[in-house]
Amino acid sequence: MNKNEVHYIESLILKKTTPDSLDKFILEILRPIKKKSKASPKMESIAYYNLIELLTEYYIRNTQNTTHRFAIQTQLLYEKMLFNEAFTLLVKNKKNASEHDNYYLILELLEWEEKVINAISPQNADELRRIIKERNHAISCVQNINEYHSLSNELMILLKTGSIRSEENLNELKRIVSSELLANEDKATCLTAKMYYYVLKSGLQWMQNDFEPSIKNMTKLLGLFEENAKVFSSNILSYIISYQNYLMLAIHQKKHLLVEDKLLFLRNEVSKKIPENFTYTLCNLEITIAINFLQNTLSSKNYEKGLKQAKQIEKKILKLPATNLEPQLILAYYNLAYLYFVTDKYSEALHILNYINQNFKIDIRTHLHVFASVMQVIIHYERENYTLMNHIIRSTKNRLMKNVGLKSIENTILNAFYTKKSFPEKSDFIPAFVSLREKITELEKDLENAKYLMSFNIKAWLTSKIEDKTLTELL
Repeated sequence: MNKNEVHYIESLILKKTTPDSLDKFILEILRPIKKKSKASPKMESIAYYNLIELLTEYYIRNTQNTTHRFAIQTQLLYEKMLFNEAFTLLVKNKKNASEHDNYYLILELLEWEEKVINAISPQNADELRRIIKERNHAISCVQNINEYHSLSNELMILLKTGSIRSEENLNELKRIVSSELLANEDKATCLTAKMYYYVLKSGLQWMQNDFEPSIKNMTKLLGLFEENAKVFSSNILSYIISYQNYLMLAIHQKKHLLVEDKLLFLRNEVSKKIPENFTYTLCNLEITIAINFLQNTLSSKNYEKGLKQAKQIEKKILKLPATNLEPQLILAYYNLAYLYFVTDKYSEALHILNYINQNFKIDIRTHLHVFASVMQVIIHYERENYTLMNHIIRSTKNRLMKNVGLKSIENTILNAFYTKKSFPEKSDFIPAFVSLREKITELEKDLENAKYLMSFNIKAWLTSKIEDKTLTELL
C-alpha cells in the first residue's frame, strides 16, 4: 500500500467508526479500496491486514485499551461475527507469538481461540482438547520463566552493592547457588527460561572463580541469542549486557585479541541493529564498549593505547544519562581512574575519583566506592601530603562507616596509612606497608577476599613502594 492509500483508509475509519461502537465492519471499508485500486488478490490480502492494523491503532488510541494488539484484532473480527477471518488471524498471530517465545500472549490468544472455535463449530471436542493441551504448556512455560525471573531478581538485589558485605547476604547467596532451578539446563523448559539459566549459572560460577564452566555457559548464552534472533529481537539490551560479562571474563583469562575482535563486532555490527530511538540500549552499548576497552587495556598493559583514548572515552560517557546506568557508569569511571592511577597521572585520577564520590550513590557498587576512597588516600601519599594523612584517613573512615560500614580487609588497608609522627617522612610508612603486604597475602587465601581484591591490586602498589619500583613494572 502506498501513502495515499493509507491516508485514504484512515479517513474512512475516522468517518465510519467510533471508539464505542465500531458500526461499520472492516470489509465495508475495504470495498471502495478494492474498487478504487483494482488490486490483485495478494494485494487485497495485504491491504486487508494493513487495514486491521490501522483499525487496531485507532481503537487503542481512543479507548486506552491495555490488551495486546493481536487480541484486539481478534476481538474486532469476533464482534462483527467474522469468525473464519478471526480464526485465520489467530493462527497467524499465535505463530508469531510462539516464534517470539511470548507465552503470556499465547494464553491471551487461546482464550479468544476457544471463543472463535465454539462460534464456528460448537462443542468440537478435538479442537478443545488441543487448546487445553496448548494452554497447559503455555502456563507451564510462564511459571518456569517467572521462577527464573524471581531468582534473577533476588541475585540482582543481593549484589546491588557489588560484593557480599554480611553473613546474612552470604547465606542468601548460598541458597540461590543451591536452587533446584540451577541443577542443569533441562530445568529451563523454554528459550527465555534458558536465557535466565545461562545468565545465572555463568554469573555464579564466575563469582566462585570457576572460570572455564562460566565462559562455556556465557558462550551458550550468546549462541542462544544469535540462533533465535526473532525471540530476542526486542531484548537486545540483555544481549549487550551478556556480551559485557563474556568480555570481562575473556579479559580475566588474558584473551586480549579476542576481546579487541568482539569490541569491533559490537561497534560495527550490533550497533546497526539498534533503532535510533532506543536511547537506553544505545547508551548501554556505548558504555559496554568503554568498560571492556579500558579493562582490556589494563589487563594487556597497553597503557599508551589506553591513554590515547582516555579523554575521548571520558567525554563520551560524561554525555550519557545517569538514570538507570549508574552501575555501568561507576565501573567505567573507576576503570578510567585506575588507568590514570597506574600511569602516575594523579591529577586526572583524582578528578575522576572525586566525580564518582560526588555523583553516584554509595550503595551501588559499594566496593568500587571504597577502593576509589583508598585510591584517593594513596594519591595524597604519592603527592607527599604526609602531614595530612591522619586527617585524611579519619575523614575517609568516618564517611565510609556512616554510609556502608567497613569490612575488616578495608579497615586493615586504611590503617596502614596512619602514622604516630607529627611530621612523618616517606620512609616512616614502609614498615606498615611491609606488614600490610603480609596481611593481604594471608587474606588472599580466602576465596572471597581474593575475588574482592581483583578490583585494585593493592599488593602490587605496596611492593612498588617497598622495593622502589614503578607500579607498571609489577602489574
